[in-house]
Amino acid sequence: MPLKRTFSLLALCLWVCAATAQTAYTTKTVNLRSGPDRTYPVVAVLSPHTPLAVQGCLADFRWCDVIAGGQRGWLYAGNIELPYEGGFVPLREQGAQMGVAVVSFVFIDYWGEHYRHYPWFGDHDRWAHPPAPPPRHVIPPVPAGDERRRPPKPPQGDAVR
Repeated sequence: MPLKRTFSLLALCLWVCAATAQTAYTTKTVNLRSGPDRTYPVVAVLSPHTPLAVQGCLADFRWCDVIAGGQRGWLYAGNIELPYEGGFVPLREQGAQMGVAVVSFVFIDYWGEHYRHYPWFGDHDRWAHPPAPPPRHVIPPVPAGDERRRPPKPPQGDAVR
């Protein structure tokens, strides 16, 4: 394929990708992360109502790839709102209906494209497989009237998220 034609196709792809980004805003102070999980390193801290260019979200619409003030990273979708009819709607709940693109996260490609100059970039082995969050203490339901089978309460002082 001639170089000129390759360049034209690349330019078209970049234009289409930029055109599909949606403007949104943060709902509160949030951490922009280098991957779609709160265990990834923080790229920046964003203030409430920071404008975002949403590049797309994972298929479950829990995490979204965004650009904010020249910084690229991932935000939990529950902290993003989209403008709609003079107001705002939560992206987590309305993203699919509002036409937000579905994207994937390929660790080495994403980091190689956006984070080469960050101090944690060289620690690929650690971040390619981030640690699992601590297990949540789940109390199974007890049928009404069967108090003798009620499980013990979780220890005090442990924060349950």
